[in-house]
Amino acid sequence: MPKGASLISSCHWDELTARRWRDVHCIVISELQLSQPQMAQRARAALQRPEGAPLTLRELAHGLLLWLLAPLCQQPPQSLIISRDDYGKPFLPHYPDIRFNLSHTQGALAFAFAEGCPVGVDVERCQGQVERKRAIAQRFFHPDEWRWLATLDDSAFLPAFIQLWSHKEAYLKALGMGLRKPLASFSCLSDHQGELGVWEQGERVESVLASRWVHPWGIGESFDAVLPNPSVAGGNMPEPSVPVALTCCLLGQNRPSPARWHIVMVQDATGAS
Repeated sequence: MPKGASLISSCHWDELTARRWRDVHCIVISELQLSQPQMAQRARAALQRPEGAPLTLRELAHGLLLWLLAPLCQQPPQSLIISRDDYGKPFLPHYPDIRFNLSHTQGALAFAFAEGCPVGVDVERCQGQVERKRAIAQRFFHPDEWRWLATLDDSAFLPAFIQLWSHKEAYLKALGMGLRKPLASFSCLSDHQGELGVWEQGERVESVLASRWVHPWGIGESFDAVLPNPSVAGGNMPEPSVPVALTCCLLGQNRPSPARWHIVMVQDATGAS
């Protein structure tokens, strides 16, 4: 499936947290960077945990989120308070115009940010049993989505299913409803021009979606598009890893010009913050 238009770049962590991003953006941290001890150190500092204290993946994501929100709020990460609404969606009670969302899985963290418009992001590892995924899609997905998936052989089906699931999760998270909204009530497919969108009752939802595959060493448009870079990690080739589907979703555009996603991958973890 064609992907939504977006800008892709990379950035050092210290540069990332030193500027106030004005555009709609999604920060991606791959497992190659998450394995660096500096990441856990930063998260502990934001969460005010003792040095060396163990962190779950959820806690690591929460601590790094505080660092990424700090320049947007122009406050130190330790001072930020994150609350949750009745549906469990996180928000900043003291900075209501700053919208954000996060997602984590083994292999990647992703954080979406915008001003004034709801956002959602989802990351999903490409793994699982094809027959089980086919049964899920046939039972729970929109009929248009199932008809498309049913045309794919097993080798193409799994990445297509995982990516489509990521699209749907990102939209639900932007809405703030989670799985309270039936998966079959909307579809996330591309139009005749190849632009990814959300459709409900035959009408296109006002939204901007971007979708990519995350590998330890980069971001690509297709499942196998990113090849290892020998210069990564001091010349050591990373071990084979399961690609991760990434989708970010922006709802409503109360802005003078159409938005597009800026996806930024953290490319180094050197230098403690």
